[in-house]
Amino acid sequence: MKKRNSLSLSISKLIETELSLFPFAQAQDLLKLLYQAVYGPQHAVQSPDKLYQWLEKEISEIKEDPKDTPLFQPLTLHYPMGRLYLGPAIAKGHNIEKIHQAFLASCTEAVPPCPMSWSEIIIIAYFELKKRESHLSKSLLSEFNLLSHQTNGPFHHSAEYKKRYQPHYRLITQKSMQKWITIHQDFVKGLNNEKILYNENE
Repeated sequence: MKKRNSLSLSISKLIETELSLFPFAQAQDLLKLLYQAVYGPQHAVQSPDKLYQWLEKEISEIKEDPKDTPLFQPLTLHYPMGRLYLGPAIAKGHNIEKIHQAFLASCTEAVPPCPMSWSEIIIIAYFELKKRESHLSKSLLSEFNLLSHQTNGPFHHSAEYKKRYQPHYRLITQKSMQKWITIHQDFVKGLNNEKILYNENE
C-alpha cells in the first residue's frame, strides 16, 4: 500500500510539473509523458546505428529554445530518469557525443517493470487531471480517456505541443547520466525529484 501511494504521488507530480512547464500540453502529450516514465527510452531504439545521425540533425534544427525550457525535467516514477533538453544542454556546453552515449546506454539499460499496471496508472492519471479540470481545456479529459483506451502506446507529441515548445530532448536514466555527463550536484538531485526541475540559470 505504501509503494502504491508513493507511485500515485509521483504520477501527480509528473502531471503537475508537465502542465506547469507546458500548459498547452494535449492528451497525447500527457500519455507520452506517462509512457516514458513507465517504460523508459528502450522503445526509441529501432535503428541504433542512426541515433547519432538523428541527434546531430535534431540539434541543427533547433532554432531557439523557449526561455522557460529547463535543462532537465525529472520523469521518475519507479526508476530515476528524465528528459535532457538539447537546446539548453548544448548552450551550456554539454558534449554531443556524451549526450549520445548517455542516451544509448539508457536505451539498453534494464529498467525494472513498474509495480503498477499501465491501466492502473491511466486511471490514477485521469483522476489527477479531473482534480485540475477547471484549469484544463474542455476536451482534454475526454480525449485522454478516449486515446488511452484506443492504444497502449507508444505515443507522439501533438502538433500543438511541437509548435509551441519545440520539444528536443533525450530521455536518460540516472545511471547513464552519472556515467557520461559531468553535471552539477543539483542536477542529480533533480533526478531524484528532490528538485522538480533544474536550470543552470537559477
